[in-house]
Amino acid sequence: MEYQSDNHIPTPVPASAPGIDEKTIITVILVVLLFVSLVAPCCINKRRRKTCIRRIRERTLYVDIEEEPEDQWFIAAMERYRASQAAEVRGAASVSNAEERQRERHDEECRLVLLERLSEFTMTLEKGQIIEGGSNDSFFDEATEKEENDGLNVSEPRDDEREEKKTRALANDGSRDVETGSMEESSSKGGNAASSNSINYLPKTCGEIACAYGKVLLPYPGIPKETLFVNEEKTLIESNDLVPRELQNETANAGGVEVAVVGMGKCREVKHGCAVCLELFTEGERVCWSSNNQCPHVFHELCIVDWLVALGKRKRNRGWSDDEEDNGGTANFPMLCPCCRQDFMIRRAP
Repeated sequence: MEYQSDNHIPTPVPASAPGIDEKTIITVILVVLLFVSLVAPCCINKRRRKTCIRRIRERTLYVDIEEEPEDQWFIAAMERYRASQAAEVRGAASVSNAEERQRERHDEECRLVLLERLSEFTMTLEKGQIIEGGSNDSFFDEATEKEENDGLNVSEPRDDEREEKKTRALANDGSRDVETGSMEESSSKGGNAASSNSINYLPKTCGEIACAYGKVLLPYPGIPKETLFVNEEKTLIESNDLVPRELQNETANAGGVEVAVVGMGKCREVKHGCAVCLELFTEGERVCWSSNNQCPHVFHELCIVDWLVALGKRKRNRGWSDDEEDNGGTANFPMLCPCCRQDFMIRRAP
């Protein structure tokens, strides 16, 4: 404190008052912002406070992690979500089951329609219709017998014949150099001839192999069973279109063809076996032939029906429209033969 002179009363002069530093102001502002940004959010509600406290405790050692209890609103929302998902799954399953039942019902209707249409060209095999064939062993027996007979006819060469053969062989030694490979060629020819003798007695074609299993007597393709099998008597076919050419050329009478049915006399012989199941025909089985006179194949009734039902199902899955079915019925689709791919059953006009 300073004192003034000149006989005046000295009065104290106060020092300058201390002011607030700028750094202090900035520090205070930063602390407030830090509190607002970090601490305040944790204290907004009770749930946040509990969460922050739990997380702080989990940062320390030897503290078990506690699971946060779910609120009631969250539990209710999850229950509603699971219920909706289960309802969707049940709805999709019910729709799938309904579609499956509809497809099964459609296939059953198609099967019944096919059985009705094929009934005109289906018959039960009787014992007299099956022609038993010989076994394939007969071919090998004939070959063996032929070889044995050839062996008996050949006599043993004598000593003088052997000497003569040796002399001829020595005389032909000079010509062997010119005609190289003659001995190998002759030996190969002899081997081929021996093998050909045995091969000639073996079945060469599928037809010969099929003949070994026998054949079956059935009507010609395109001819219903009622046309030929009427009490085993003579029947008059009024339309030549129903009879194949080979049958038309045999007998003709005025406006029709007279077919004599005497003990299965006017029937064709077909191979003994079904090309679908690869099984032989047996007595009492129902066999079906084609209504198309250009398709000669024969199958079991159930085999060809299953084939045609599967064919119709494939056509339906590929977009065969329902309009086609409405115009011609359930089984109105191309019914092709599994062997020749021709029309096995001619489609009916709508």
